[in-house]
Amino acid sequence: MKSIIDWLISVEEMSYTTYEKAAGYFHNDKEFSALLIQLMKDEKTHHDILTRAAAGIMGRTELQPIMIKLPDDTRLQIEKYFLSVDKKIETGSLTNEDMLDFIVSIEFSELNDIFSYIVNTIRHYYSEIIPLAAGMHQHTRQVERYIESHPESRKYLERIKYIPNLWEENILVVEDEPDISNLLQAILNKEGTVETAANGREALQKVQGKYYAAIVSDVNMPVMNGIDFYKKAIELYPTIKKRFLFFTGAFDYKIISYLNQNNLRYLLKPSPVKDIKDAVSKILAL
Repeated sequence: MKSIIDWLISVEEMSYTTYEKAAGYFHNDKEFSALLIQLMKDEKTHHDILTRAAAGIMGRTELQPIMIKLPDDTRLQIEKYFLSVDKKIETGSLTNEDMLDFIVSIEFSELNDIFSYIVNTIRHYYSEIIPLAAGMHQHTRQVERYIESHPESRKYLERIKYIPNLWEENILVVEDEPDISNLLQAILNKEGTVETAANGREALQKVQGKYYAAIVSDVNMPVMNGIDFYKKAIELYPTIKKRFLFFTGAFDYKIISYLNQNNLRYLLKPSPVKDIKDAVSKILAL
């Protein structure tokens, strides 16, 4: 296992170094450069977590024997991608399409399966590695969102749509209107596992039994409204405040004032699908 982890650490180092160089290379393309900078930061975080995990399990005799083998041709192919991009950066011949092809080839390769196996094996002995899986899920979702928002890059969607997620975030939708609840589920199902509640009381019962990385709640609902649900939830779990996004058609001044005064995220119905996805993605990235 040590040899595979050491190699993964070296891949993460190559990744953040390459993304850093590429971000500078594409500095005139602000949006693409921003994506590359974020990917670079993510890879540095992954590198550091994996390095600490390797140190944390060193000498653990109860570790299960590793059940996979990393073929030499897989290592060579992955490393070849990095060498190719580095060479094109040096010669000034790297195109946007070249870089996007590199990103898809690296981020949606066999590395996902290897990382998944390593994380699932180590997490029983070193729980601090668990955020790596969650972080990598958000990492790849950033790439997907960029591709989805650029029609000229959508040819890559076919290549990545069958890649399994390393991590599934739990998302709670609290909405009494079935049509709106179904719509939110459809919008958010690529972000994680979406569960629903028809009112605040039902939602409160759910948060007492499970952690939700994002909670999208209506305000005006029967039995218990969204504001009362929020107040009771933060009494139980104060840090859950940052996980809330209110999605409401209520234009009541008192409600909007309450949301603003408490620095709570909210969107008004109707809102563009992109705004909903972006708002939830920001919460999941916290």
